[in-house]
Amino acid sequence: GMAAAGPRSITLDLVLSEPEPAGDPWLAAEIAAATRAGVPVLLPVSWQPGPGGLDLLLPTPALRGAVRLGAAEAAVDADGELRHLFLQAGPPDAPYPHLARAVLEAGGGRLHPSLRPAWNPAPEPGRWQRDGRLVMRFGGAPGAVPRVSALDVLQGRVAPAQLAGRDLLLGLTAQGLGDTLATPVNAGHRAMPGVEALAHGLALLRHGGSPRPVPAGAVAAGAALGLVLLLALLQRVGERRALALALGSVPLVALASAASAHAGWLWSPLPFELPALLAYPLWSWLRLRRAMQVLAAEIRELAAARQAGGAAAPAPEGLEPQIAELQRAGAQ
Repeated sequence: GMAAAGPRSITLDLVLSEPEPAGDPWLAAEIAAATRAGVPVLLPVSWQPGPGGLDLLLPTPALRGAVRLGAAEAAVDADGELRHLFLQAGPPDAPYPHLARAVLEAGGGRLHPSLRPAWNPAPEPGRWQRDGRLVMRFGGAPGAVPRVSALDVLQGRVAPAQLAGRDLLLGLTAQGLGDTLATPVNAGHRAMPGVEALAHGLALLRHGGSPRPVPAGAVAAGAALGLVLLLALLQRVGERRALALALGSVPLVALASAASAHAGWLWSPLPFELPALLAYPLWSWLRLRRAMQVLAAEIRELAAARQAGGAAAPAPEGLEPQIAELQRAGAQ
């Protein structure tokens, strides 16, 4: 079997919860042989809604004895994309490690010291819990992870040196079988197979590189400082260039956010971009208000001169009455 090539571990990314009388004894014998050879074998744990809450989908009893288990669910965001990895999931009193973490620890590895997972300080009892959240960092688009056919391996068409010392992840990669995910790196490519996303998660846990969210206070302070700078620049560039400066700052900050994420720091540009779009109308209104105040002062002076030293009449309210009064005074 595959264990003869000397891999570091073997993972079957398949939910084998339904008994197979013909296949289970053969697979159990292969797992036992790999375990005796010192190669750990891992299988996933999943769940499904049931009448009493959540039903665990564990490997069949015939396969459960010698294998290590890990939670293999893909926790996607509200838009259906996979952006996070949770180091553990399951019942709060007995969670399972993420399958990537279980593979890492089965091979003698440890989490990279640079990783800073976010832990839930107060898990809710009696529910399936995900904890230890990390932001995923993918090493490439679908197809970037080296892969070989499992049939070629079993039939000896793959050199043992290609498998020695590696973590072997067996899963479904054909499109249309359901085990595919939307990720931020898919772009125009096909969907990413779940087993390949598992490989990216394993690489993240072993080598680090998970982007860290910037604290909300720092983002707010940076946005406020940027807006003050933008308003100061609007005063200097003048009316003709002010609109271009205000609109141009929005994509500029978005590019800065993307470059920062590539460098390992996550922050949203929206706290700056949304006020920046309102900065030009606000600045224009302030300029107009100031012009109206100057106009009102000029009208008062003209009215006082027109009355030959008499008391100045109050300036009319509103821009149009003020302009009309100024035109009458100028005509006189």
